[in-house]
Amino acid sequence: MIEANEYVAAVFATLLTVAVDGYNDTPEQSAARTWMEHIQAVESRSELGKASIFDKPQKLACGGRLDRRTMIEHWAAHPSLPCWTRVEVTSLDTGKSVEVTIVDRGPYVVGRIIDLTPGAAKAIGLTKKQGVVPVRITWKPLNQKPPELIRRRRR
Repeated sequence: MIEANEYVAAVFATLLTVAVDGYNDTPEQSAARTWMEHIQAVESRSELGKASIFDKPQKLACGGRLDRRTMIEHWAAHPSLPCWTRVEVTSLDTGKSVEVTIVDRGPYVVGRIIDLTPGAAKAIGLTKKQGVVPVRITWKPLNQKPPELIRRRRR
């Protein structure tokens, strides 16, 4: 007789395999992929909107502080993504992209999906004079906290 936990695991595995079946893998290839790879493939997302710059010294929602020293970091603020999520931001005007880490909440302006530190904004060609630029953001939510941010939080 199958235990309840084994049954739930079997049903979950079947549903997950069906959800990720867009790969056209053979059963052997599908079995070789780890659970984390399956979940990351399902949870990869993207969003279109406008990006702006946030550069006023302030405390960050995920810990730490934005000040003159940290404004060169590639950090960003997003209203709903979890802290420490790594996001690729691509400017639709210039085609340039940069990878940033979500460390704060915001922007709270309709139409804007992400606020970038000046260092990250410069990497995609966004200037303070422009104000906003259309972007596409892509993320995989299952990332680890970057170690350099953990050290700064403990001070």
